Amino acid sequence: MKTEKPPNGSLAIVTGSSKGIGKSICEFLIGKSYRVVGIARTEPDSSLLKESKLYRHLTLDLSDTKKIEFELLNVLKVEPPLKILVNNAGLGNFSPHEEIPFRELEEMLLVNFVSPILITKLLLRDLKKNQGWIFQIHSIAAMKESVRGAAYAGTKAGLRHFGLNLFEEIRKAGVKLISINPDIADTDFYDRLDFEKDEDPNSYLNVSEILSAFEYALSGPENLGFTEITIRPKFHKVAKKPFIRKNENRSL
Repeated sequence: MKTEKPPNGSLAIVTGSSKGIGKSICEFLIGKSYRVVGIARTEPDSSLLKESKLYRHLTLDLSDTKKIEFELLNVLKVEPPLKILVNNAGLGNFSPHEEIPFRELEEMLLVNFVSPILITKLLLRDLKKNQGWIFQIHSIAAMKESVRGAAYAGTKAGLRHFGLNLFEEIRKAGVKLISINPDIADTDFYDRLDFEKDEDPNSYLNVSEILSAFEYALSGPENLGFTEITIRPKFHKVAKKPFIRKNENRSL
């Protein structure tokens, strides 16, 4: 698969860049000569990113919406033209809805749903100017009903629907918008949850497989785009943990 190199100095902004899918996307993009600004509350544990002159980390809590505008507008002032936005950051809490602490619920709504919409609004004029790309990394939870995680699924489904509608609005400006909906994957998203991937390798996705979908969409012909890619493993299996450490996790 061949991904064309960007024009000199093109910028990509990736949220949730500290680990998992976001970190892998950042590493992939600097390998394709993009200048990348990764946004997360902590810096990624990646020697490739730390040593690259093409990568810059922006420490930002995306639940603090008052800071988003100030920080991102400053990025646009000093960085190259924006070509790619990846809305990837997310929080998960799968407790019964009435048991989720109020502030944790508010934080999940802000990070998963509100902040990506605000970020997209702030960056959209630049993306139109450069006929760029918007990638939204969702979850299979955006596509189906479940007996757990009503609010989490609602944020993912809401953002997915926002993206599908925004695509109709911006396609005439040459901006492509792709929603990627992965099923359970081998990431640390489940570290603080009471369930995790099963041991069967046919029952979960590897980050590299999700990255391949990202690259496939990015490498498509200029006149053709995908609005959505859903990725699922061969089998549906999850493993219940013997104890609950804390029924909340961050991918920031």
